[in-house]
Amino acid sequence: MWAYHGPNRTSGFAFCPLIGDVMSKRPLTVMSLAYLLVLCTGFGTGGLWPVYLNQLGADPMQVGIMNAVSGPANLAGTLLAGWFADRFRRRRETFICACSLFAVTWVLMSRATTWQQLTALNLLAGFSFGMATNMIVIMTGLLAAVSRRGGSFGLLTLVSSLSLVVTGLTWGRIADRWGFPALLLVDALLCGASIILALFFVEPPLARAAAAGRTARRPEDGLGAGYYTLLVAAVLVSVASYGGGFGRSVAMSELGFSATAVGLAAAVGGAISLPVPFLLGRLSDRIGRKRLLMSSCGVGLVALPAMGFASTAWGFWGASVLLGIMATWQPLLQALATDMLPRGLVGRGLGLLGGVHSLAIVLSSLAVGAAFQGLGIRPTFWLLALALPVAIALVARVRENASVTEIGLELEIPAG
Repeated sequence: MWAYHGPNRTSGFAFCPLIGDVMSKRPLTVMSLAYLLVLCTGFGTGGLWPVYLNQLGADPMQVGIMNAVSGPANLAGTLLAGWFADRFRRRRETFICACSLFAVTWVLMSRATTWQQLTALNLLAGFSFGMATNMIVIMTGLLAAVSRRGGSFGLLTLVSSLSLVVTGLTWGRIADRWGFPALLLVDALLCGASIILALFFVEPPLARAAAAGRTARRPEDGLGAGYYTLLVAAVLVSVASYGGGFGRSVAMSELGFSATAVGLAAAVGGAISLPVPFLLGRLSDRIGRKRLLMSSCGVGLVALPAMGFASTAWGFWGASVLLGIMATWQPLLQALATDMLPRGLVGRGLGLLGGVHSLAIVLSSLAVGAAFQGLGIRPTFWLLALALPVAIALVARVRENASVTEIGLELEIPAG
């Protein structure tokens, strides 16, 4: 909630708490809906790539390569989104451009007939997906008040889990009944709907410190050592988390499960763990984020080995539930990082965190594809789990501090 400190000298009126609530809730709801649609296209179809590429004659290593090539493009998109957000403050327009490119890419993919063509187009898909999703994350960090930041990021992660439920129940059935080209056209239509929702986005307002004697870190002070420690921890957790989800798809495909069964496993995990990220995000606004972040990483130490031992649909469902609970690390880490960053660097800071996910796609896709061929299913998941104790130790070293980027701030509406 924005604090009141007298009349706004630029606009001639002050922002009261009621307006602060409207600014923080209504735009976040619209952005969450757009986020859901974009994630449905990316996560829903992305989880079925092993099945589709299997139909096109690709082996597990080639499936890993196909997933991995989107990583550098996704990294470029997320980093560029962060830079654009801080430099030009045209976040809505950037999201619309990225979604438009994403829609065109899905149409082109629907016409691809070889895994090599899909791999080339996945570069465009990774870039546009990274820019679109990360722009919403950045706008959420800038619009959400400190007292609701964990809950706001938790809502985005809840939406992410919901996308797994929706696509898990429907995307595999569409692919099995009408074919993957039809599914890819559905993805293009959803991107078009996201563009319409973007017309109702609200740009985060400018802000400057208004409380006398209160100091905050400035952009020229840099991101800080604590932030970079979190960044390294995020790399490790992302590799384990994304590798677990991708490994589940590859493992089930290799064991002969259909696209419907692969999607259903993701849906069951997402459905049961659906409210956990939001509830823990809200809880972190009250008791702090670090302990909860370390606990969510600890769940992964059970989830990944369980995925390796699974051989039946029930086994994959149970491991998927634990993997869904592990996903609560993402909103907690995003909120903790935003607390630590000066407002002028929130875009770049969250952009780097988004880039970490892209790097994880490259590392885990190549590693999982190679490990499945060289070591087998069970050792692959054990190797992924080894990254988590190191990540927990790094998070424990970070000093959790209250943010001052939104305490004692006065909003300024630029003239015109």
